[in-house]
Amino acid sequence: PYLSFYDFMGRMDLRTCNRKTLESLIEAGAFDALYPHRASLWESLDDALSYAQRRQAESGMNQISLFGSDAASIAMQEPKLREARPWTTLERLKKERELIGFYLSGHPLERYREDIALFTSHHLGQESLGALDDRTLVCVAGIISGTKRITDKKGRPFAFFNMEDEYGTIEAIAFSSQYDQYMNLILEDTLVVVDGTVDLRSGSPKIIVNSIDRLENLREKNQGRIQVRLKMYTEELDMDDIREVSTLLAQHEGKTGIVMDVISPQQARLKMRSRKFMIDPSDHLLQALRDRLGQEKVIVEKIEL
Repeated sequence: PYLSFYDFMGRMDLRTCNRKTLESLIEAGAFDALYPHRASLWESLDDALSYAQRRQAESGMNQISLFGSDAASIAMQEPKLREARPWTTLERLKKERELIGFYLSGHPLERYREDIALFTSHHLGQESLGALDDRTLVCVAGIISGTKRITDKKGRPFAFFNMEDEYGTIEAIAFSSQYDQYMNLILEDTLVVVDGTVDLRSGSPKIIVNSIDRLENLREKNQGRIQVRLKMYTEELDMDDIREVSTLLAQHEGKTGIVMDVISPQQARLKMRSRKFMIDPSDHLLQALRDRLGQEKVIVEKIEL
């Protein structure tokens, strides 16, 4: 049977579990199976503790009742969970990492994995950057996990910052001119794309920054370098599907071309480049197309220039 958060709290031994511990359990996702919106649970914790204390107190009173009641506890009305702004994915993952030392329910770069594969040259693992020659040009993506601002001998500010992805962590250096230009992006928890050169003089690879941009801008900046391929299996589609796909494409005008692979059991595979549609391949459009056609049948691919 379904166990609510309040019911669970009412069964806990509150003598051995303090508020700070419960906050940490919520932030780490321990109660996700009871209710997945952690911010709401966190905001409702005082109500839950008060409810649990009353419920356990009344249960104890019943057990010593002179009338010998068999009831384990008096039925109590559970309060409603408080409404709260849901934590963003980054907020949720950051709390997990702060508590247990790693991201548990995902990774901040997960939603950009497709773009990173298309537009960056290397990942941040030692086996990737460590195998390069000194001064090799690279384009990498990651989340900034720490920053340090200092000044050079002329009093000009520059910064060291750590970038990490799912493969590793590297230190990057933004000298004064780059720091002046990109200081608003050199902040902890910012998802960035860095163009730079590899520096191997210290033995372990570092990146000397040439430019920085927000990771969320990567696909939009490269609209003209990609195309979206739609795999259209005729035996799986009806006219409603075709009309819906056409409507979606028309609603998202941009600079990216469409290629359709029409696949039929009766005929050879037919490849068609759309002359009617040029689209903006936003997350919203791609997900809508994948919901209609299938996850593996909508492919973003780089155009070889």
